[in-house]
Amino acid sequence: MTWIQDNIASILIGVFSSVASSFVYLWAVSRIRPKVKISTHIAVRSASTGQKTYVIKIVNRTRRPLINVRARLDGVRPLVVPGGVMVGTSGVKLVQSTPMAIGGFKRHDKDAEYAFRFRTIEDLAALWPDDDTAFVRFRLLVTDSLSGFSRLFQQDFIKKDECLIVGTFGFGSSLDVHP
Repeated sequence: MTWIQDNIASILIGVFSSVASSFVYLWAVSRIRPKVKISTHIAVRSASTGQKTYVIKIVNRTRRPLINVRARLDGVRPLVVPGGVMVGTSGVKLVQSTPMAIGGFKRHDKDAEYAFRFRTIEDLAALWPDDDTAFVRFRLLVTDSLSGFSRLFQQDFIKKDECLIVGTFGFGSSLDVHP
């Protein structure tokens, strides 16, 4: 082989090994990022006093606890402004929007510490108009306790009559609302 062929071979080996190691790194990172499921419905419960509580359930699908948990619930309405459309939001106060941690997923966890229910006592039905443009948006920012990687999750609740269901969520990893 000539000097040029040796250098080209060395460069190509370096490039291919760099690409391969990048794929391995990206695969490893994808395995240790937080994974969360958010309910597609909002459970509506009525207390004996008549006050309604609206509940959104999440389930941590990773084996590690989630930390730095922050949740936000907003009413969203598109607003027509000169030159286009912008999104207007109005915050809905959650009873607890920043739990310290949510436990890691364990299939036989008798306490289901991997699941958490965010709730509000503000009247969502009154804040959420019946038109087809307004909706409710739930955002959740969490950090994996081992890797330190954070991830933002979002669930939009589009149609009020389909998303608000009277009942309570099932135990554990179930995201079904039971009357």
